[in-house]
Amino acid sequence: IPPPAHRRGRHTFGSNNETKDNEEAEDYEEEKDHSPQNDRVIGPGCFAKESEIRSFYEKSYDHGDNTEDKIVFVLRLALGLLATGHCTVDVETTVLKAAAALRLPTPRLSVGHRLLQAQFGCAPPHFLTCKRDFVFSTLKDLQMLAEAVIAGEIQPDEAHVAVEVLNRILDTPLPYGWILYDLVFVGIGPWATVAAYYGSYWDMLGAICLSPVSVLTYRLCEKLKISHLEEILVPFNIG
Repeated sequence: IPPPAHRRGRHTFGSNNETKDNEEAEDYEEEKDHSPQNDRVIGPGCFAKESEIRSFYEKSYDHGDNTEDKIVFVLRLALGLLATGHCTVDVETTVLKAAAALRLPTPRLSVGHRLLQAQFGCAPPHFLTCKRDFVFSTLKDLQMLAEAVIAGEIQPDEAHVAVEVLNRILDTPLPYGWILYDLVFVGIGPWATVAAYYGSYWDMLGAICLSPVSVLTYRLCEKLKISHLEEILVPFNIG
């Protein structure tokens, strides 16, 4: 890996030029390992750091095959798909296909509503917390990226490119705010009682009355940082 631009070039003083070049290359590697980019969380709803994941695989695998980039991509893709509205079964299917396309050793994946379990080869398994949400604009972009990897448009040796694109997608701000999000949630609830659960018009009326309670509850959970209790508090408040 070449040193940064301000360090690039030949040294013309002293006879230990090669030694100094090697020291600068080592400094560059150290700066890369501790860069803010590698210190971000591995995915939405998870507190594990990317640097923690990378540090294990950088010590266990050959640097030439970009294993750490592939695993970071697969884990972040799974957490991102789940956090933007994909169902758990489709997340497993899509991510396992992407892992196979990247030639990861024996990928195993199990996705629940709050926990993601993953293992690659003989390495210890990862147990990562995850969250559920609905952000369909981001979900569309993530699915297109996954399909590009599965189709071979992004090669295994270009995993670092896939990670960079994935980061940009997840970092893109939403084109709307929380007010529009909550209004859409209140509007979808009544129609879901008929379209998804085959309810009656009385069920629609009940959903119209109860949807604001659900919105208020999950907003309070988010504000108080007790989102892990949301699945209990929402049914309790609705009655």
